[in-house]
Amino acid sequence: MQTFTWLPRSEPQGRITQRVLTAKFGDGYTQRAADGIHNSTQSWPLLFVGSAEQIAPIKTFLDAHASWQSFLWTPPLGQPGAWRSQDGYQLTAKPGGNYELSVTFEEVHLP
Repeated sequence: MQTFTWLPRSEPQGRITQRVLTAKFGDGYTQRAADGIHNSTQSWPLLFVGSAEQIAPIKTFLDAHASWQSFLWTPPLGQPGAWRSQDGYQLTAKPGGNYELSVTFEEVHLP
C-alpha cells in the first residue's frame, strides 16, 4: 500500500463521526450502543496550493488510486491508517501558473 506524504495547507479541519444505535422506551429511558465494530470514522477536507510541479504529483497519486483504492496517511493527532479520497477532487488553475487541489480523505476500515 502506498503512502500519501504531501503536506496540505495549514489548519486542516477534520470531522469525526460516531454512529450510535438508540432505542427509546415508554418510560423515558433511552439505551444507546455503538453501531458496529468501527462506529467512529473520520474525514478530512484538505487543500494543496502550489505550482504545476508541486501539484502534479499529488494529482497523479490521486488518479492512480481513483477514489476506490486505499492508501496510507496520517491525520493530525492520529495514527497512520488506511484512507481513500472521497469521490474525486477539485483542481483550480490560479493566476501565475499556480493551482489549488482540494480533496477530502475518508478513513477506511480494513478487515
